[in-house]
Amino acid sequence: PWLNNNISTLDTKNICIIHNITQHIVNTNQYNCGYFNHYISLDKSLTTDNYKLFALDRPIYEYISKNNNINTPLKIGTFGFPFLHKGFDEVVKTVNNELDEAEINLHMGDSFFCNNETEKILQLCSNNITKPNIKLNFSNHYMEEKEIIDYLNQNDINCLFYKNIDGVGVSAAID
Repeated sequence: PWLNNNISTLDTKNICIIHNITQHIVNTNQYNCGYFNHYISLDKSLTTDNYKLFALDRPIYEYISKNNNINTPLKIGTFGFPFLHKGFDEVVKTVNNELDEAEINLHMGDSFFCNNETEKILQLCSNNITKPNIKLNFSNHYMEEKEIIDYLNQNDINCLFYKNIDGVGVSAAID
């Protein structure tokens, strides 16, 4: 609602950073709403002859690990916004089926654009734990970039069981 035709009348350059974009969207020019002078995608694999779209590499920052030991019990991490297609319940189910003892660290950050499915996801996850030594730790506070990296680093393995959704491009989670 904040973006309307008036933006094109401003005497400024307007740049749009596109989070989820696929080659199909590029090929069919669906991203070009006419409001912006240029578009940036953080997916270098996209190809186009459109001089208005810049496909850039995602920035990868140097990180020095503080945790080089394997935890006992094993710590399995997963994270993302609270959407059912993220497969958090499948991570818990898989850990429960494969291991007799583990800690599962689940971080689902709240966001204004999510259909807050947190409680439903937590219930599904809890229902998938049938062994006494499988523990589920949950957090949902806002994390700055460094805190997210530290969170991921504390785990022995991080699992992303996100389901494929047509029309959704590269997720930032893999960065």
